[in-house]
Amino acid sequence: MEYKIIVKDLIRESKGKLIQGDENLVFENLCKDTRIIKLGQIYLGFQGEKFNRKYTI
Repeated sequence: MEYKIIVKDLIRESKGKLIQGDENLVFENLCKDTRIIKLGQIYLGFQGEKFNRKYTI
């Protein structure tokens, strides 16, 4: 099954904040590691003990 998600929907549902980019962008998958991000994915930064603390959603 293939999913298409719009950035502004993710922002709304997570009560997050867009730091950079286009809120109308459509993506298929999330990536939490910028070293391995692929076409069609969006980077989503998490705050926590095992994640880089300078990024928040």
